[in-house]
Amino acid sequence: QCHKQFFLLQRVEKMGWNGAFKKIISFLFPRYFTGKMMARSIAVSGITAQKISKCITFYKNDTIAAPAVTQTGPKPLLLLLPWLGSRPRAVDKYCEIYLKTGFDVLVVESEVTHFLWPRWGLDYGAKILDVLQSQQFISRPLLVHSFSIGGFTFAQVMLHISRKSQQYQSLTNRIHGHIYDSLVVGSVERMATGKHVTSPLL
Repeated sequence: QCHKQFFLLQRVEKMGWNGAFKKIISFLFPRYFTGKMMARSIAVSGITAQKISKCITFYKNDTIAAPAVTQTGPKPLLLLLPWLGSRPRAVDKYCEIYLKTGFDVLVVESEVTHFLWPRWGLDYGAKILDVLQSQQFISRPLLVHSFSIGGFTFAQVMLHISRKSQQYQSLTNRIHGHIYDSLVVGSVERMATGKHVTSPLL
């Protein structure tokens, strides 16, 4: 028994605690932790996909913008943050709604480790921020649509913004709206019953 424990500790030490943690989580939650995000197939013509990273994919709408989207200035970008373990077909339906109205869509998926290990979630938030501030997207008007854990992931982005508000002022000015769907808020009671908030502007 002692020999087995020593061997296990050697394995953990060799791969590092972060690597060992990922191995444990991938074993416990195989559906929510995959080495490769599932490929999506958007059923809209004139759409090209660009894989920015393992968890981030950009869908560019090459068709003529719909009347709902202004023809002046940069094309708006929809930042879509799906729920944990979301199936491609389910997320595709939301992508298609926005693509058909003339938006480009940036899908930012989350892994369970981003939530269970907040430091990694914060690092991931910084990477998302870098993408949004990259030359490809820096002038785009933004609409944010977050589901469940996606709201947590975007909160990590906002935490970075709050720490350097002046540096990211241009980014916050570009955000024209937020949609939060199926968020878990507050106490155990609220987790069970949910919480509905209506904007005073509606």
